[in-house]
Amino acid sequence: MKIERILIEDQMAPIGLDEKKPAFSWLLTAEEGEQNLMQSACRIVVRTGEDTVWDSGKMETGVSTGIGYEGEALQPCTKYEVKAEVWDNHGGKAEAESSFETGLMDSLYAAWEGAEWIGAPHATVCAENRGVFTIESEFRMEGGKGEAGIVFGANDFRLNDHTKNELGMEGENYIRYAVCLEDGDARLAIYRVGYAPEDTAEKPFAVTKLVNWKEKTQEILTPENADAFHKLTVEVDGNVAYAYVDGILVDAIEEHGFFGTKVSGRQLNPRGNNDVLPYPRLNEIGFYAGKGTTGYFKNLTVRNVRKPSAEIVRETPEGRLDGGKSIFADQIPVENGYFKVEDSQITADPSHHSIPMLRSCISCQKEKKLASARLYITARGIYDCRINGQEITEDLLRPGLTQYDHRMNYQTYDITGLMKPGRNGIGVALASGWWSEAQTFVVKNFNYFGDKESLLAKVVMKYEDGSREVFGTNTEDWKYFGEGPYLFSSYFAGEQYDARRAEVYETYSLPEFDDSTWEKPVVVDTVMIEEFCTMPGFGRSWPAVHEQKPEYIGEYDAPVRIVDRRTAKTRKELFPGVYLYDLEQEMAGVPRITLHEKAGTKIIIRYAEVLYPDLPEYAGKEGTMMLENYRDATSTDVYICRGGEEVFQPKFTFHGYRYIEISGVEHAPELEEVESLQYSSVTEFHGSLTSSHKLLNRFAENVSWSQKCNFINIPTDCRREMSAWAGRAIRIFSAIRRSTTAA
Repeated sequence: MKIERILIEDQMAPIGLDEKKPAFSWLLTAEEGEQNLMQSACRIVVRTGEDTVWDSGKMETGVSTGIGYEGEALQPCTKYEVKAEVWDNHGGKAEAESSFETGLMDSLYAAWEGAEWIGAPHATVCAENRGVFTIESEFRMEGGKGEAGIVFGANDFRLNDHTKNELGMEGENYIRYAVCLEDGDARLAIYRVGYAPEDTAEKPFAVTKLVNWKEKTQEILTPENADAFHKLTVEVDGNVAYAYVDGILVDAIEEHGFFGTKVSGRQLNPRGNNDVLPYPRLNEIGFYAGKGTTGYFKNLTVRNVRKPSAEIVRETPEGRLDGGKSIFADQIPVENGYFKVEDSQITADPSHHSIPMLRSCISCQKEKKLASARLYITARGIYDCRINGQEITEDLLRPGLTQYDHRMNYQTYDITGLMKPGRNGIGVALASGWWSEAQTFVVKNFNYFGDKESLLAKVVMKYEDGSREVFGTNTEDWKYFGEGPYLFSSYFAGEQYDARRAEVYETYSLPEFDDSTWEKPVVVDTVMIEEFCTMPGFGRSWPAVHEQKPEYIGEYDAPVRIVDRRTAKTRKELFPGVYLYDLEQEMAGVPRITLHEKAGTKIIIRYAEVLYPDLPEYAGKEGTMMLENYRDATSTDVYICRGGEEVFQPKFTFHGYRYIEISGVEHAPELEEVESLQYSSVTEFHGSLTSSHKLLNRFAENVSWSQKCNFINIPTDCRREMSAWAGRAIRIFSAIRRSTTAA
């Protein structure tokens, strides 16, 4: 008999544990030829240095799992040695040793010793993926007459190419809200062009009088103020929109349904307003002045809908939000400090800044010998950290999902081997993860916990002479960069990567990296966000968040890792230059694709779980990707090539899919060059089922794949919902936990 391994809190030699009474378990195996063995007694001894903090004594028990610590109070940031002795029913004995290291052992923010939550001074805006926003402009029409307004949702890449939307649309596309003043009559005209076959630029999609929508009588624009500046605001809530003039609601819809009467936005998406592919997105935005109209525009702004409702785009004749030149500077003349638009519609892409990259340098004393170095790190969002050019972990999507306003999980890493005497570089990139961007099938949950990612970290160095140094995140020693290769990333929308910028990401964690042109980061705070109900009068509300300060808890969840790989089995050219790869297996993870294209080639990678069947209602689409079941999840990656042979593997997102569609390539990847990497927190199964029945074997295999796909950091419902919203995942969690080992 021997002890195969010792687990502390179900982990092998963990560090950063905040558990005051950790549980010990071990796996026993028999030597060849031994039979009918079972544990009859055990003993656990825990030491730190020369001190014994717990000796359980010999316990007459067959229990080998979940034995709780009952010794002296554990101290923070301390390594403990564990020895387990086991006796069997034949008088044999086995023993083994392991260790664990405690974390901060203090759930309060003060334990971070002055480290600050830092993040980007600018928002990351990817207009083609932003479906919840408020767009606004102040303008006047010369002479108090004519038609002028704002444009958004223009030049949507999905509608520019008939292979990228299920309605077969291809060509000019936009949404326009225009104020019309004619013969004393004030109206709001809404145009939808290129979104559905029935759309036309000649006739408004909808027209409403410019009166207070609630009172139906109060006129907002009158002959007396027609020539003045007025503010037009459109709040886009996924597939619907509300319109306001001078802060007064002028366009909405009153819905009467099973749950009662509620006010909703006007539906702009021809597909529906719930559980559908989302349209419109922000995309290109701009100004409009109709025939014979001269419009003077003070600005064009975009802000988030959910608190803190940060302004993320501001275009004025003086420049843009970050101080740079306006995106309209070379397109629209300026007169008397206003954009002057005549007889035209002008749009531009407001996208700006990549996901945040943060870096600093840590000085390790040359005259002293380093005994240990630990990195304590967490993020609102997810992080990728490198020290001196080396990744610190193979774990993915850290720090994982939790109820962030109640608890923040942090990780502890032993970085002693990465540190060297003198200057050491550290670089951290942040993405939205489960913190912000789209989260669930409820569109209003966009930016549920907040609208900006941030980082909290400290490095603790201990020297052999007993001295100690702490280096934490702050706005003085750290730098920020917003023009890196990861242009955008979110779980629902996907990732965009410009490989022509890859060098900065590959080198920014080196100590010699030149960051002289980088900016200072800012301190990022949270704000309280009130609860809201998506179905007034029915069901529970989505709870308020950030009503209290969170606890900081070390290593609470199961890390995500690559646990399986599968190469594409077939390839088919659906349309010229559009290739469909079939993995012949539903997976949750990311692709790893080898490409051979020239620099600047833009490649679009889309995903699907099923194809359109050969049925009359899908005539003309048979065998192409069906995306309707993804609902709000666009699930599209974009890769811009640096040239030559290169590999695309997303880092800050994941998808659920069987099929991969690749378009934009001149050289279609071979089957062996299209690989799928399975993400999961399930690393091994405790059992297996094999029978003589092929279908039963496939069923058992499906069960194991489902468990892997639906346990990415937490047990989930289907991939596109991610949050196990209805509790179905909780009901099967105990069964999954018994049949698997989570990392």
